[in-house]
Amino acid sequence: MAAQRPQLTKQHTIEETFSVIDKDGDGKITVEELAQLFNTLHYEVSIEEASEIINNLDTNSDGMLDIDEWTSIMRSTISDKPDVYHKQLKAAFNRIDTDEDGTISKTELAYVMQTLGENLTAEDMEALMVDIDLNSNGKIDFDEFVKLMVGDRAEPEEQRDI
Repeated sequence: MAAQRPQLTKQHTIEETFSVIDKDGDGKITVEELAQLFNTLHYEVSIEEASEIINNLDTNSDGMLDIDEWTSIMRSTISDKPDVYHKQLKAAFNRIDTDEDGTISKTELAYVMQTLGENLTAEDMEALMVDIDLNSNGKIDFDEFVKLMVGDRAEPEEQRDI
């Protein structure tokens, strides 16, 4: 029974990610939404390149990615091997940690949220930080990021043999 929990957690994470990228909530990720995602993560991707990516992944040929296509892509991309998955999360964390201090500041989080179309008020950002910043130091460390992304699926970094 315990082996099924990561799959449920992974599916929840995939769906949450999809809903953040799908800004207009129409159930489809457009070329523009995909390009903005890449640019938010500091990958320079043009509209043309995003269009080519979608064309290569779009199984129903509608020019967009729906939740089923996104889930299929993410399930094939996100590793089931804990060590590989941990490295994938670390790479994502490092993309957000633009000042490379080993933490995600409120400013870095606000930038990501804003560029993903989430226009949060200062009060919303405070509430978000309170929810994520479990040790209340004003920053999100990698362990807190892992807990945000996967719940209790992964071990905290200091308990891992890396």
